Amino acid sequence: MDYGFLLCWATNDVGKQKDPCVFKIFPAGPPDALRNCTVLNESTDAVQVRCEEGFDGGLPQKFIMEVYETEGRKFKSNVTSNTPFFTVRGLPSGLALTIRIYAVNEKGPSEAALLPAVTLSDVPEKHISVSGKLSWVEFLEILMVILGSFLCLESCLETQGSCREFLSVFVVYA
Repeated sequence: MDYGFLLCWATNDVGKQKDPCVFKIFPAGPPDALRNCTVLNESTDAVQVRCEEGFDGGLPQKFIMEVYETEGRKFKSNVTSNTPFFTVRGLPSGLALTIRIYAVNEKGPSEAALLPAVTLSDVPEKHISVSGKLSWVEFLEILMVILGSFLCLESCLETQGSCREFLSVFVVYA
């Protein structure tokens, strides 16, 4: 929908403008949706998001970010900004979040963008490798223990002494 065109001509000492200036007139409307929304930073109690603004609908616009806990859709926070850059603090740690971001002007809201985010857990996680592969250091340690055991056993047998002392010491300290 549009209101039509506005045509204008100008005249000066050089002469009259041959082709008119053409302006298309259209009514103001709600803003376009935000684009390329990205979670920039996640911490134990805060989330930071940036978006690119769309067309403002012909009117000044503001940007709104609403934060919900993903499980149960419980409302956590909202932030209003003059730019599509948001930081929300004071969130509980270790939560999966759904973020709803949109622009609004006096004609209404844009379509909302939805983003997943998390607040990091404040308790460090214990990571255990279960790959089943030995590192070179672990392999060399095991190899040295086996070779050392054989050398000690061989030395004990060569001296024709009693190996009982050797075995009892080996079992206690191994």
